Amino acid sequence: MTIYSCVIRKNGGVVFDGVPCRRKSDGVVGLYDRVTKRLVLPYYDTGVFRGGSVVYESSEVRPVWKDDMSLDYQREGEELFMRRELSSSLDFIREDYTLIIGAAFDTEHFLEIEASDDNGATWSPYYTGRFMITDCTIDADHHKVTVKPLVWDRYNAILAGMEKEFDLIKLAPAIQPVTVTRRPVIQVYVAGEEKLTNVLSAMSWEQDAESSTDHDHIIEDWHFDLMGSRQEIVFENAPAGLGGTFIGSFDHWNDEGEWHDFDNGQGVYWISTVQEVTIIPDVGGRFMKALRIYRYSDNALIWEWKDERIGGLPDVPSPCTFEAIASGFSQVTMTWAGTRVYGRMLLASDTYPGAEVYEVPAEDITAANRNYRYCTPYGFSGSLTMTSAHQTDPTEWGVRPDGTYYTKPEPSLTDYGFIPVGRSMWLYASLWFVQNSLSETLEEGGRKETQINDTFSLEGVINALLKEIDPTVTFAATTAYSVFLYGTNPLVPASSWGRLMMTPKSNILVAEYTMPARKAPCTLKAVMDMLRTCCGLYWFIDDANRLRIEHVTWFKNGGSYDGSHTVGIDLTQMVNPRNGKAWSYNTSVFSWDKMDMAERYQFGWMDDSTTVFAGFPLDVRSKYVTEGRIEEETVPMFNADIDYLMLNPSNVSADGFALLCCRYSGGKWKTDITSGLRYNGMYYTLQNFQLAFAQLTPSFLISDMPAWHIVVNGAQIVSKGIQRKKQQQVTVPCGKTDPDTNALVRTEIGDGEILKMSVRLTSRISKMTLVYDTEEQQP
Repeated sequence: MTIYSCVIRKNGGVVFDGVPCRRKSDGVVGLYDRVTKRLVLPYYDTGVFRGGSVVYESSEVRPVWKDDMSLDYQREGEELFMRRELSSSLDFIREDYTLIIGAAFDTEHFLEIEASDDNGATWSPYYTGRFMITDCTIDADHHKVTVKPLVWDRYNAILAGMEKEFDLIKLAPAIQPVTVTRRPVIQVYVAGEEKLTNVLSAMSWEQDAESSTDHDHIIEDWHFDLMGSRQEIVFENAPAGLGGTFIGSFDHWNDEGEWHDFDNGQGVYWISTVQEVTIIPDVGGRFMKALRIYRYSDNALIWEWKDERIGGLPDVPSPCTFEAIASGFSQVTMTWAGTRVYGRMLLASDTYPGAEVYEVPAEDITAANRNYRYCTPYGFSGSLTMTSAHQTDPTEWGVRPDGTYYTKPEPSLTDYGFIPVGRSMWLYASLWFVQNSLSETLEEGGRKETQINDTFSLEGVINALLKEIDPTVTFAATTAYSVFLYGTNPLVPASSWGRLMMTPKSNILVAEYTMPARKAPCTLKAVMDMLRTCCGLYWFIDDANRLRIEHVTWFKNGGSYDGSHTVGIDLTQMVNPRNGKAWSYNTSVFSWDKMDMAERYQFGWMDDSTTVFAGFPLDVRSKYVTEGRIEEETVPMFNADIDYLMLNPSNVSADGFALLCCRYSGGKWKTDITSGLRYNGMYYTLQNFQLAFAQLTPSFLISDMPAWHIVVNGAQIVSKGIQRKKQQQVTVPCGKTDPDTNALVRTEIGDGEILKMSVRLTSRISKMTLVYDTEEQQP
């Protein structure tokens, strides 16, 4: 039988600052740290306690509590660790009343309950709670104090300091230089638009630009090259085979000849462009331009438009009338729309293999970027494609003048992806930049490594914050503190993970800075929220006062990654002495928690990023999720898209931190650049790829899903784990020690996770709420 003894410890008023502590024999029973507000040790027999402390005196008390008094375990908010509190209030009477009332008004009272299983021969700590006089109900008439002690455990100081903001520059965590790469970006400009498109691998974003249609200005002053021109032709009242949209180009510059340029995909007619130059003495050149329509079946010329003049090639008018050449045909009239497309590559270096490099002009087409001060023309015509493909169902690409919708071209085996350009000028056809192996190879030639000197390791930041919040809690870069972060990552290959580091974002926005960030405000909550949102990591403090950080699967397995469940209590093997049957006998009654479960998850960073870093929506395919419920998962204070940060600094906030996943290579820590990554049907070459949500989602964020069938990065897959919404209530004999809340409980239903628990002090019987996977088996 377990019996209990209670002690109240209160301020004895003796302060120690580096002087020898009094011994237990002198009546001193504990030391309380004024900085962390924690009871440090029951007592010191010898030694010196440094840091400023208050000695607490103890008094044995005999509170009155109900026979059904229990110690309740429940989770703290969204976290997975549990905290303990008494189920009901205690009454203090007689001398205990006088003890509490007689203390100074601001006295902190710590109620400690000790337990003994040998009739008082030995005692062990069981519970500690805290209260002040303001938490009590005072019955002065009957000399009774009633109070329910507040939770007091190893988490108090940490939770109280979670949202306290500290300047990391002043805390001075250890600095670890990191090498990042400034990768060149292709800038595509459609003449006349007020935007240009930045392309890096299959990622793209638009940027405000100065509008111009002046070819010479764009080429000579801004250092672009002509990638090509694209026109689309539509005929009015067209005969059969001449309908739809013809796509091609009028421009062949000074070349002479005839080119098969325009086609509408119907296989009846095509349109060619013809250019001729005749030199006339004493006059100059006579320039002729013509558009000819041929029939596929016999290559017969059916219609022609032609114009010629002295001094330069004629422009093709719109509308434009074609005369019939073949007998039996009449005139046809066409209208056209189109534009010229230019390209350049923005560089961090003043050299590029085999190309002439220019300084970005002071009066540039876009706002200045200190990270990229050079450029080289980019004029590969094979980087553009135009399509008249469309459909009746809505698409993300918008609507055509005829009410149908643009569609993206179908990729070939050599295409990495398509990026829309010049969308404000689309008519019946859409224009796309083609990302392929050529553009990927050209990007590699323009890379420049840059060292960011003022980068903090994750463990350095956490340690610096812990020293301010609760220096008794430790954290280090070893597996004793996190297997996930500092061991062999159990969920991904070694090449897909590294060390997490962070630097004030301003150190990335200006990569070659001369003065590092002067302020770096941060909270422990922001760091822990980032780890949970990005990686599915949760924290707790173990019995050795170590801050532990592990993945949700570690908790769901009862404290392991090896796939086996750590079972603390096996009710199928425990015998009930009253009937001789297993304790789990006749207990298989369960129900489901009908809390709303999300149909979709959407991710993002604190500010703008490219699509692949923001991630694609994760959709849950199940009838029992809540239709239309969307959970937005945004990382506060962080952005991991370092390419975007360096290439587009004016579009993001200078506040917060850049988050990096680094690996040690060639004697330095650096970010990875990995090619051939495929998400949502497109190929990507990414820097810091481990922290793109398109990578994080399938790696770490699908282990606790509402249902098994999910859509990730455009593909339907089976999740790695399912939420536990099936619940069961069980009664378990505890014996001398309370059950381990991290371990699982085995029943006839399966291995259940303890959601909450109540241990009755007198009977030592525990009532548990166990949770199991919502669906029993993985499909």
